[in-house]
Amino acid sequence: MVAKIGENSEGVSPGSRMKVMLAEDIGGWLLAGGLTIGAVVATILAIVAAFPARKGNRLAATLLATPGIVIGISGTLVFGYTVIVGDQQYFWLLTAFPPLIVSGLVTLAAWSPIRK
Repeated sequence: MVAKIGENSEGVSPGSRMKVMLAEDIGGWLLAGGLTIGAVVATILAIVAAFPARKGNRLAATLLATPGIVIGISGTLVFGYTVIVGDQQYFWLLTAFPPLIVSGLVTLAAWSPIRK
């Protein structure tokens, strides 16, 4: 039996028997990346929620602003945890503050009484 290029004597490619090795610690950057991407998406949704709020559609404005409030609360919890642990990460200003402020303002605008 003649082995082809890229195969061993058993006729099996050497890459097919290799074990997968994962990174040692992916928790920190995975959480920070998820919160950052979530913050960007939630801020965009909250900005879009301003249009139904202006037309008086409270339900649509609240539903579109809810992800920003959830991301804001979860980012604040992560920031509180990092302060307690002693590893202060100030990415809270990037991940939690903008969606929380924009969602809060849109929700307040949607639910405030309209004065003409």
